[in-house]
Amino acid sequence: MRRFFPRMRVFLLVFIALGLISYSCPAEGFTLYEQHEAITPVLPQLASNNYQTVINLSGPWEYRVGEKGPFQRGWIPSSFENNDEPVVFRRSFSLADSLKKCNFQIYIPGIHYSVEVWLNGSFISAFTGSHLAFNSNIPRDRLRFGSPNEILLRIDNRLTPRTTFPVRTQLLHSQNYGGIFSGVYLRAIPDWAIECMNLEAESLQDTSAVRSHVRVRIAQYRSLSWTSDSAQSPHEVRIYTTLRDSLGRLVAEGWSEKITRGGSEDFQVTIPLSKSTVSLWSPEKPVLYQLTATLIAGGDSLHQLTQRMGFKRFEIANGDFYINGRQLRLRGIDYIPEYLSSKRAVSPAALHQDLTRIRDLRMNVIRIPFGPPPLELLNCADEIGLMVLPETGLDWIPPEILSQTTYADLVQHSVTRLLAACESHVSVLAWGLGSQLDWNAAATRDLGQRLYSYIKSQDKRPCYIESSRTEDLTGLADFRLSSWSPNGREPQISAFEMSSGPLVYSRLGQLASMGKNAQGKTSSGNVVQAEYLIRNVLSLEANTQVDGYLIHSFADYHGASPLLTQPGQKDRTLFSYGIVGVDRQERMAYAKLRDLAQTGQSAPPPPRTQEGNAPIAYPIIGLAALLLLSAEIRRNNVFRQNLKRVFLHAHGFYSDLRYRRFLHMAQPLLLWLLESVTLAILTASALYAARTSFTLDYYLTHFISAPRTKDWLVSLIWNPVDSLVYFTGFFMVLILVKAAFIRLFSLLFRERVDFWQSANYVVWAFAALLFILPLGVVFYRVLDMPNFRDIAWVIVIAGLIWCAIRLLSALRTGFAANPIRVYATVLGIVGAMLLFLVVFLNNQLGTMTYLSFIYDVFAIR
Repeated sequence: MRRFFPRMRVFLLVFIALGLISYSCPAEGFTLYEQHEAITPVLPQLASNNYQTVINLSGPWEYRVGEKGPFQRGWIPSSFENNDEPVVFRRSFSLADSLKKCNFQIYIPGIHYSVEVWLNGSFISAFTGSHLAFNSNIPRDRLRFGSPNEILLRIDNRLTPRTTFPVRTQLLHSQNYGGIFSGVYLRAIPDWAIECMNLEAESLQDTSAVRSHVRVRIAQYRSLSWTSDSAQSPHEVRIYTTLRDSLGRLVAEGWSEKITRGGSEDFQVTIPLSKSTVSLWSPEKPVLYQLTATLIAGGDSLHQLTQRMGFKRFEIANGDFYINGRQLRLRGIDYIPEYLSSKRAVSPAALHQDLTRIRDLRMNVIRIPFGPPPLELLNCADEIGLMVLPETGLDWIPPEILSQTTYADLVQHSVTRLLAACESHVSVLAWGLGSQLDWNAAATRDLGQRLYSYIKSQDKRPCYIESSRTEDLTGLADFRLSSWSPNGREPQISAFEMSSGPLVYSRLGQLASMGKNAQGKTSSGNVVQAEYLIRNVLSLEANTQVDGYLIHSFADYHGASPLLTQPGQKDRTLFSYGIVGVDRQERMAYAKLRDLAQTGQSAPPPPRTQEGNAPIAYPIIGLAALLLLSAEIRRNNVFRQNLKRVFLHAHGFYSDLRYRRFLHMAQPLLLWLLESVTLAILTASALYAARTSFTLDYYLTHFISAPRTKDWLVSLIWNPVDSLVYFTGFFMVLILVKAAFIRLFSLLFRERVDFWQSANYVVWAFAALLFILPLGVVFYRVLDMPNFRDIAWVIVIAGLIWCAIRLLSALRTGFAANPIRVYATVLGIVGAMLLFLVVFLNNQLGTMTYLSFIYDVFAIR
């Protein structure tokens, strides 16, 4: 009983430390963001007319998180985040008896990431895709007419390291919002209906004759040989197509051949249009036309589809961009569609306002990184004259994953849907194949060439990639966006690229917003962002060899993982890259760009570097630990003698530990505290010194997928006092865990040790850390000195290795066994545990794959 109560005090301390850590780590939660503004159908297929009926199911829905539990009131369109389970939405609707003869389709214009559609308890269809449109046929026998129907949508936005496109949480990516962003629609159509159409023009020249043809896809639910007019007389079926200007004047028309195809499958018809004269679309003059296709049987119109479109000619010649025969210089900005209240769920009014403000800054192009753009954005860009660079979302994916056939097919599927959604929009300028990939790897290059060939077979517009390194673009892309690397390195541009292809810089301003200025020093704030951005823009505007630039970004947005490198940010998942805030509040950079657009001149603000306060907690706590150690050595002669013996006569001292001689409980407890403080100071100092390191941020994101847990850790790194408290508690627990493992290891030997003996072996063996404690006092400052940084790390690593050797020596004495057997057993078990950990992390997170990839792409040393 005399030994029981001291041990209980030790365990009580352990439980208190664990409780503090678990209490301080926040749990992930579910949040639903609703978009209540009125929306109009974004697809031409969803326009109600005399030939079809469209039922808008947007509005009140019920939802629940997971497969069980009660439903709550919700809304569609909406988006959600921080979810570890599928989200199930449901609602009821009624269909009139007059629709019994119609065929039904469900349309969801924007969804992330996967959805299952259930109707009246029956499975209808499933779809997987990042921010893509989805539609599917609904069997007529699954619907009820005259009585309520219940539709259920099961949405899952969970991403994995290897099997989803995009892959799991990536640093610098936007938040992984799940949801339905643009509503849900039912489309009731006749037995023959026009699904979609696309116009292809030939020999375009400025305001000259155009020869074009229209590709129309027909959905048929019965054989066309049964077609009859209103008089029930058999008639041939043809398609009549017209092209009209904004005033409704006929520009061109054409008839298809007689349609003789039967069966019940969709098919495509090509209709030549008459030669016509059109005005070409450009950012200065966004001229749009109205294309209408009508399916006609005899004197009856069976179905009709109308959509807007435009004409332009964009080409690359002599290393420059040309639009409609005139040289084009790209002035653009990245746009991530996120709003303060509804997040990814699109607000049409806010979207139109954003694009108008971008155009007013004399910008002519926007890029949509991280995946396909909302269809509302493309419609708006067509209207106001903004060119768009849509991207596939193929970002930051290791070659090992891209080499898998199933994953390459998943990417191909996404690209196919992207082309189908965007190809009819004249504002689309070029297709982005991928960003920050290892394009020199065979697997990545093979997939890139496959996508390039496929896109070129479907669409004539050019393709591009984004990279911070020089790559051979042959068969891969038509031009490259040269981006600043996240670790601060400027883009590499070869002399061949300077002379042969367009030169476009991307991600301007991102480096400053990440917490570094042009010299790589720690900085932050709106003034620094404006100074860095405007100086770069003015420099690029004056450089005649540069064909364009892209600023990152228009507005702030929430990231998939909290950002370590943003100092002083309350919400570290909010990336402050924008020239306006997430609430659209203007910043100084926006005002300077507006001055540049209106007057052609803009003086950058004077440069300012914001230096953080010195972390005085490290030297104060280190000095306090040294004073405590010195006072105890001077006061306690037994403690002083034990320290001498543990270094000068270790074998004899460990033998005394084995038989509990000359040892008071207060001595190992003091060492336990001092060693934990020493390790805490070293760890906290190292993390604080690397607080603006992209490398550290990437590793934290990889191993800590829960955003709120990472945010808690980031807050510790930036707060020296908190980090010292928590890391001290962590290392105190870690020392006890080591003691517990040693207790288990002793079961393999004849001489067993109890927990108290094991703890003594650990704390007295690691007493060598006391020699590093003086270095810990100034460690944070030494790490900022390049000439002494490596020496300091050598001393710390050497001290840890010495402690490990001393622990093995203590175990040899404590287990009373052959030294070789002790060393082999302990090192073998530890090695097996580390191997298991590596294999586990690689299987669950793809650790080796991702770390190798990030090393190759960004040359992290």
